[in-house]
Amino acid sequence: MINPYSLLNQFFPEQAVQAITGIVQPKTPEENNSSGLIESCIRADIDSGKLPATITEIPRIREERIGIVRIRRLGEPDNRPIIQHPYTEKVIRIARADLLAWCEKKEIRPPLLFPDSPPDKSEIIADLPDYHTPAFDALRAAIAEFWLDHDPSHPPKKQDIIQWLIKHHGMTSTMAKNIDQVIRPEIRRKGGNTCNN
Repeated sequence: MINPYSLLNQFFPEQAVQAITGIVQPKTPEENNSSGLIESCIRADIDSGKLPATITEIPRIREERIGIVRIRRLGEPDNRPIIQHPYTEKVIRIARADLLAWCEKKEIRPPLLFPDSPPDKSEIIADLPDYHTPAFDALRAAIAEFWLDHDPSHPPKKQDIIQWLIKHHGMTSTMAKNIDQVIRPEIRRKGGNTCNN
């Protein structure tokens, strides 16, 4: 199996926690506690400057309809006024070298942060350079474009991936939907464009 964390040069805090603990989606209270403890340590050390990180502040706006909801007929628009709530979102990125140095100071050596030994070709069809089909090439390109270095708090939208596959790789709508379904991580198949904590 390919270790995706050995390929990343920058980590979001959530990815750093996953790489250090080896837990992608906690299933037990112990795993949840372990992930939470590491995330708290990482965020505290970023705030105190012990773990260097690049913090980008992005202005965002959340819209909200105000007023009493009245009964409407099906298809009738909601004419209540919309107010906008501006807020700033912080995007944190940690360089691989800084994360490794931090782990060394904490005397932890997570195996997922260090490059794997060369993968066995019988296990990894995706790395066979001589095997090409239009759909397989589009699948690999979509993974690289949308998922390898995505912001976990803003995952790519299904429609964006489908349109990109149609535009850049000439996929049919059905094929593009199928490719999106295959490459979308399980946790992101539930819908919504927010981070699930």
